[in-house]
Amino acid sequence: MGLRATYLAVDAALVERLRGLDLEACLAQVAALRDTDAETADLDKMWDGLRFLLSEGTPGDGDPLTEAVLGVQPWEGAVHVAVTGADDVVRILEALDTVDLDRRLALTDFADFADADIYPAIWDEDPDDLRDELRLAFADLHRFYGRARAAGHGAVVTIG
Repeated sequence: MGLRATYLAVDAALVERLRGLDLEACLAQVAALRDTDAETADLDKMWDGLRFLLSEGTPGDGDPLTEAVLGVQPWEGAVHVAVTGADDVVRILEALDTVDLDRRLALTDFADFADADIYPAIWDEDPDDLRDELRLAFADLHRFYGRARAAGHGAVVTIG
């Protein structure tokens, strides 16, 4: 099964309520949201590869492209959960809009992903297939943030 990244768009009031909860209570709220018609995205196993690609191997604190994948305000715990406010969604989408994905993918050496121990351990597979998977993951993430911004929503990221 592995580690999967899922994204849920949530209104600003809920983002603030979630920020005030401990990890267990936040996870319960997030589980309830999955049964609603909230805007979602599922990067499945490609989240870490996309994070590495977008950060060009050097993620930094406050980097909106890294935050696009991991969220802005994480909780400490065995499961990764982070919230992103509506203002940050706007900033993240603006950064995603500037990405020349085709250029990045053309310059990508997947041996660098393997050397950096990027999840999952698939980086020795067909490079064209990997590029296609990363392209689809980016499109899903970009579409998610675009819809969240249009609704004035924040986001909840879970990886586990």
